[in-house]
Amino acid sequence: MNSSFNPVPNYYQFNIPYYMLPGNRYSDGYGYRSEGEGFNQPQADAKNGEEKGKEVYKDDFVTGFVPDHNHGTVDYTSIEDGHVHQCLDITFPPKLLKDGTHIHYVEGYVLFEDGHHHYYKAWSGPGIPVGNGMHVHYYDFYTTVNDGHRHRIKGVDMPAPGTL
Repeated sequence: MNSSFNPVPNYYQFNIPYYMLPGNRYSDGYGYRSEGEGFNQPQADAKNGEEKGKEVYKDDFVTGFVPDHNHGTVDYTSIEDGHVHQCLDITFPPKLLKDGTHIHYVEGYVLFEDGHHHYYKAWSGPGIPVGNGMHVHYYDFYTTVNDGHRHRIKGVDMPAPGTL
């Protein structure tokens, strides 16, 4: 692995709030749109031909499933070997399960601390409705073993639109 690789995106270094991070705007409910040609224009629904032109933002009330949404996480690992690491990540888009629920994949590094870092790969639990058309996911996993120990990371990610 390239030792100059920085796994933490630059926007974390500037303490930008989650709602301002890229990728938290949806225009047609079926994928991301960027500002530019076709932005905020009604889109044909791939399933039934209905037009959808309303954007869905991170804090909007939305029932059902919102494809391509993601969640942010700001957490700390368990205390091991006298220290903790901060864990900052954004989940991958959801994986829809056969029972109609969905989960998210996360992968990355905890922040460098005490002369080392740890890597992790994990799946969240299913969505948990929290009211106001939002949901969260519980997670509980372990990092890789580095410097003779590993850390546990568990908690709940930040809310995202949708109730499933």
